[in-house]
Amino acid sequence: MVRKISLSKPKPDQATTENPYSVFFPDDVKNQLSRIKKKDSVLFEQLRKRFKKLRTNPECGEVLSHDKTGHRDVHVKDHWVII
Repeated sequence: MVRKISLSKPKPDQATTENPYSVFFPDDVKNQLSRIKKKDSVLFEQLRKRFKKLRTNPECGEVLSHDKTGHRDVHVKDHWVII
């Protein structure tokens, strides 16, 4: 049996040996992000950078308490928060 080896680069949201974390977006979030991309490219670029940062270091951000214990938040622009 012959194995085929793929030499293509992994997609940005896939885990690799250098970075074992991946990012998953539910369909409703994907739809919201596509609307943001069309309406506010600056905000979309900031969100993209924050998601990239979270993928490489999921421990960044402030630790939350009370009903959100165990989660962290990262602020984007003025009123956007990623939990």
